[in-house]
Amino acid sequence: MAKHENLTERTFGRLTVLKEVSHPKAGVYIWECECSCENHTHINVNGNSLRSGNTKSCGCLHTEQLQQRNMQGRKYDK
Repeated sequence: MAKHENLTERTFGRLTVLKEVSHPKAGVYIWECECSCENHTHINVNGNSLRSGNTKSCGCLHTEQLQQRNMQGRKYDK
């Protein structure tokens, strides 16, 4: 079995790991994280998703990126 890596107080994107929430099921650890957005949302995230970069925020980053794309607008030829 692989050695357990403590992620407490590490930052991944906008998420700071607060504590381990659950022990492994098939070797997967779940961590409670706080997002650095204005809401300071707490979410539970799979440790593999944090380390791989698949989860970087509580969802606020995705929303901001969509808003930026919509504000840029698109020009279509007629």
